[in-house]
Amino acid sequence: MPVRLLALFALGAFYLSVDEGAGIHERVTRATSEADLTWLQFRGNHGGWIAIYAVLALVVILFAARLLRLLWSQHRHEASIAVIGMGMYLAGGVAIEIVGYEIAAGEQTAVDTVLVGAEELLEMAGVSVVLYAALLLALRVAAPPAADRRAP
Repeated sequence: MPVRLLALFALGAFYLSVDEGAGIHERVTRATSEADLTWLQFRGNHGGWIAIYAVLALVVILFAARLLRLLWSQHRHEASIAVIGMGMYLAGGVAIEIVGYEIAAGEQTAVDTVLVGAEELLEMAGVSVVLYAALLLALRVAAPPAADRRAP
């Protein structure tokens, strides 16, 4: 398994963690407003970060395409679990967030609270599933092949 791909995953996870804590995506949204790129935003001038992050994700996927194909071909089980986890993460962090942007009435309602809870639940569950896939991959890569194992 190429170390570069694992390093790329680690950097991505680190960035998402920093972004969540520092609110970088909110700053990107404010910058899109100030740059008069409101066509990138949803109702209430929210979500300007989504299009920019999608383009960045596409660039990273294209950059790592060969390594991702290698991962898929050599470790399909672990890669499938990771894809499911990323889908859960994106369902929370993007899809539910977009729904929240579009139905927000400007004041906190019970629906907003449920949406935020669902968003955070899917993000954390998705990241946990990706971590599980990474641990499975680490165990598989670190374990010697069955033919090399000797009974004590």
